[in-house]
Amino acid sequence: MTLPDLPSLMSTFSCIGAKNNTGIERLALSASDIEARLLLIKTMLNDGLHVYIDEIGNIYGLVKALTDSDRLVLTGSHLDSQPDGGRFDGQVGVLASLRVVSGCKERVWQQSGINLGVVNWTNEEGARFQPSLMGSSVFTGVLSIEDAVNCIDAQGVCVSEALDSFRSSLASGCDGLTQHEMTSRVSFASASTLRRATVGYAELHVEQGDRLESAGIDVGVVDSIWSAYKTDITVIGEQTHTGSTPMCKRRDALYAASRAVTSIFELGAGDPDGLLHTAVAWMQIVPNSPNATPSKVRFKVELRSACEDRVRAALSSFTDQLESLGEACGVQFQVEPWSARPASQLAGSLSEDVASLLRDNGLSVMRLSTIAGHDAVALSNAGIPSILLFVTSVAGITHNHHEFTSDSDLVKGESALVVAVNQLIFNGQN
Repeated sequence: MTLPDLPSLMSTFSCIGAKNNTGIERLALSASDIEARLLLIKTMLNDGLHVYIDEIGNIYGLVKALTDSDRLVLTGSHLDSQPDGGRFDGQVGVLASLRVVSGCKERVWQQSGINLGVVNWTNEEGARFQPSLMGSSVFTGVLSIEDAVNCIDAQGVCVSEALDSFRSSLASGCDGLTQHEMTSRVSFASASTLRRATVGYAELHVEQGDRLESAGIDVGVVDSIWSAYKTDITVIGEQTHTGSTPMCKRRDALYAASRAVTSIFELGAGDPDGLLHTAVAWMQIVPNSPNATPSKVRFKVELRSACEDRVRAALSSFTDQLESLGEACGVQFQVEPWSARPASQLAGSLSEDVASLLRDNGLSVMRLSTIAGHDAVALSNAGIPSILLFVTSVAGITHNHHEFTSDSDLVKGESALVVAVNQLIFNGQN
């Protein structure tokens, strides 16, 4: 089978979960995500790949059947999206990887010690189930499968139930493949088995920023990772009438929360070097009635920085502000333990080698950091040599249906991914 070119593959997959003409909405393990997963599996099988699914639903398409002695190089990303998200975030990496693996099959067959595969990670976005990077975190062992499958979405559906829906759809077959073909040609492999075999990982992603576009550069090679600190905060106030209760007697949880949100925003906006990014992007209000002051508000906070000292100082300042706000507003702030992903380096000399090879291949290259989290970050932090490549995001727009990357930049990204994968194969042989 000859795969369509990358822009054509993007067009086909973008019809699944299409929204607002140019975007997609494929929350992890939703009906649209499952439809995209089935199309991916069908495409892998038709291309002669050996398909495996692990316990968290990560999908792998390998050139050779998996063996205990494999040394495996993986390349991929994710098909799930944000609500009203863009069609390039994640999907570019999966489909470019599919083409790269297909094109490298003959070489891999001749390299007896190396296997090569595409991977689609489950719930990278964390839009439906938290935490994000779920599939790659289970793969690396940072998140246990027991904790992962018990995560619950806003409607009370747990990951285990969503995975059951995926498996049920898989067993039913899909367009062009019968139920028997699907179940007989798709195998189970544990994440730990695949993890032990993996000697390298490459990921192509849209930049989700405007550094490449502003500089007129073809490809970014990521060499460092910003830290990310996240927590849930609950504000406990008192429910009362919005009209009759005197203002001086109100313990309004939403008012206190709004002041905390302002504080966290100002911490980032006030950083003199722009090296601290802060956000509150999710909030839950109880009772959420127009005539009752909120008695409880829950919201999620994140701080990201290239500098570990800077984010720790911001955390200390924010903690002090919450204490003062609690006293001033007559409420209680309950802060969950912070999850921490410290700042780190990515790939080291391997990224230098890839950058040099890309320049030799006529591509202009920028070495840069990743502010956002990606599955490559999870694998790198687990000790797996990982290469993360960026292509241009027009105007830096991302997590938005206006997200866009040109066909020519997609093709450049695919060419860069070929170089990265070949370097990982070479690296894995030594």
